[in-house]
Order: sequence, then structure tokens, then C-alpha cells
Amino acid sequence: MTTFVDPKSNQKVTDLDAIIQFYKDNGFYRDLLALVPLQFIQMKDNINNLFYLIKIVRILKAVENLNVNSVVQTFKSYKDIYVMQEAKYRQNEQAKKH
Repeated sequence: MTTFVDPKSNQKVTDLDAIIQFYKDNGFYRDLLALVPLQFIQMKDNINNLFYLIKIVRILKAVENLNVNSVVQTFKSYKDIYVMQEAKYRQNEQAKKH
């Protein structure tokens, strides 16, 4: 489940209604705008470039919030699962041969 840390109390918030309200107040509309297929909106005088600039800002915000340590841990756990599954597969294949 998604959580956030309340900036006022510095406590982890797990209440769904509070999470929804926090997201609405802190980034929902920016995220929604980033989902709009801007290439299909035709505007005068190359104003479309402004929309792409908004998307770039959104990407930069995502990179800023990226928790590298969490990403590394996730990849390590997937790697461990893959290695275990591969070992089981090889054991089964060897058992079939004998």
C-alpha cells in the first residue's frame, strides 16, 4: 500500500482518505497532465513545445524522488527469485534425464 510522511508531524500516514487528499493537493494534477497525449493536440505557433516542457519537468520531478536504494533492493530480490527458479528448473531437468 502507498504511504507518505506527513510533513507537519513527520509520521507515516497509511489512512487511504488522507493519502488521497495529500496526493490531490501535491501532484495529482501535474501527474494527470503528464498522461495527456500531447502529440494529438494541435495548437498555433508551436505552443505544443510548452506541453513537452511540462512533461520534461514531470520526468525531472520523478528522478528527483527516485529512491535508488529501494530500486537496487528490488532488483536484487528479483535476481534472487530468478536464481532460485533457475536452480529448481535445472534440478527438474536433471531428474528427468535419470
